[in-house]
Amino acid sequence: MGRTSAWARAATRGSACVLVAGLMVVTSAPAAHAHKPNVQTNLVRLDGGPNGFVSIRPTGGGSITLNLPAAPPGGTFAFDYRLNAGPKTTAAYLLEGDRSVWPLGFATNNQDKIEITDLRVLDAGAEVIAVEGTGAVPGRLTRYVVSVPLVWVVDTASDVAFTRGGDTLLDRNGKWSVGFDALRSRTTGGRLYNTANRAEIEISVNGGPWQVFTVSFDVFSGKSTPAGRPGRVLPIQPGDRVEVRRVDVFDAQGDKFATTGIRMGPQGHYAETVPPSSLFSNGRRRSSQNGVVALLTAFSRFSPSDDTHWHHH
Repeated sequence: MGRTSAWARAATRGSACVLVAGLMVVTSAPAAHAHKPNVQTNLVRLDGGPNGFVSIRPTGGGSITLNLPAAPPGGTFAFDYRLNAGPKTTAAYLLEGDRSVWPLGFATNNQDKIEITDLRVLDAGAEVIAVEGTGAVPGRLTRYVVSVPLVWVVDTASDVAFTRGGDTLLDRNGKWSVGFDALRSRTTGGRLYNTANRAEIEISVNGGPWQVFTVSFDVFSGKSTPAGRPGRVLPIQPGDRVEVRRVDVFDAQGDKFATTGIRMGPQGHYAETVPPSSLFSNGRRRSSQNGVVALLTAFSRFSPSDDTHWHHH
């Protein structure tokens, strides 16, 4: 089986394969970078077509802009998400041509946390033809492969929490970093001080095997160290075809507290307090999750058992 068919199977199942590997090497932090609220990532074609770019905005109710030259007729853009630690769901959007713009398509409130993974474009036959990453000719981001916010995992058992200010950057020279400047302790409610956190990125280079690379970091007065942006250099260079599967961040106990996604609403307004650790027990919420996902329009090309929401503008 080829890589494209394997991605298609993963797209329909909504499953994820986690590979644990990588060297723990901390390099000097890149220059300061303001945390961006939008998901911005290149899309690398698996079918030989020209590469693309997608942006997901959390403001104004949320919107998606996709640029994909030579877009497949009858194709779709899709991603998996969890809204405030709800069930994993697939959102799918019918392509409108080489450039498509859609509303996010499901109901959200200010400060909602949406974990977003497995961005992909499928052709009319449901074969995955583009994924998060870059090629020799990037889709739009000429410096970065991905520039994506990191959002708090609402149902984490970790003491680490944050209400704003997290992201991850990977440039075409292999410089990868994560950044936090407002981490808080759920036990004390104050600025976080801790050690031995780690971030993981899973990538494939030039069609090779999936690899996980790791960077470890401490937190001082709520800020990841050094200089707010721990990072390392990955073995990639301009001209490589790079596919990105995930970026996750864990505390010293191995509890995931951040992943790629968006925080909804005006970015200048946020709740300063974080949920207390007593709200959770062994990684499970003690109280029920508020909010119901309301879809604008839904279509399904998969079996009725698949939790896939299809949208059109």
